[in-house]
Amino acid sequence: MKLSKSEAGAVLLYRAGFLGDVLMATAALPIIPEDLTVVFATWKQQHPLLSLNPYVDHILMPGQYRVRDFEHTVDLRHEEWPDFNSGKMYWGQIMAKQIAETVPGCNGLNECRPEIYLDAEVCRKIDRASQKPLAFVNNWSANGVGWRLWSQDKWIELVGILNGLGYAVVQIGGPNDPPITGAYQAPGMSLEQSLAMMTRGCLVIGIDSFIMHVASSKIYLVDQEETTLLRDGIPGVLLSGPIAPGCVVPSGSPVKAVIGRCPNGKACGESHGDEMCKHENACMTSIEVEEVIECIKTL
Repeated sequence: MKLSKSEAGAVLLYRAGFLGDVLMATAALPIIPEDLTVVFATWKQQHPLLSLNPYVDHILMPGQYRVRDFEHTVDLRHEEWPDFNSGKMYWGQIMAKQIAETVPGCNGLNECRPEIYLDAEVCRKIDRASQKPLAFVNNWSANGVGWRLWSQDKWIELVGILNGLGYAVVQIGGPNDPPITGAYQAPGMSLEQSLAMMTRGCLVIGIDSFIMHVASSKIYLVDQEETTLLRDGIPGVLLSGPIAPGCVVPSGSPVKAVIGRCPNGKACGESHGDEMCKHENACMTSIEVEEVIECIKTL
């Protein structure tokens, strides 16, 4: 990519990671000075998360640029930072620190929350016949599957209880996720359609995954030239294993965590890293359905 003179002072951000990582990065974008052109490079499947974001001027595929064309470049691989797994800092805040250390004139953040911008026309086309309160469940993650999973039998039990409480339960996630008995499936939907559908929900329950990052996000509706806040997050329950909830749930979001217990005697959120596989996923399997239901009651 060759930048024109009118785009002098451009900033290149690149994160060729998972959907959740790119979504968390949106929490850091507002700190960049408005007079700079922001170019975000990531894989094509992540582009819908950025296409309507007002803080992003251009979206590229990895490799479709020359680094020397940019005044500032920031690699948003937050895993390389020493406080990555401390649990004391949300990963979006770590990305904001990375940007602030590279790009002069960055502003401080009063609230570090991911932001989703949805096309109003897509949202208008999402309709539902039932008037039951809508709950979403997400039981699978392609990223680090083994240590993020909860028992499939417990998922089935939980969905059965939610159905009994009057919820319409929809399983949302990837095409290869193990189906949960009792939950409606939502196959063949685009990412934009899935996000629009989630804005109709009153509850999200899931493991550490993109879906729970959506629940933590501020969701905006873009209707021609007008942008309005549609949802200030979606109430949710995160089933938390080896990763500390503070890393993935930003302050101010309506998501609460149910934290598993590790045989080492402490909340498992402290043992991400070399120890996370030593106890055969005991932290996640220790979470009981009753704990999740009690957490839902507090939302």
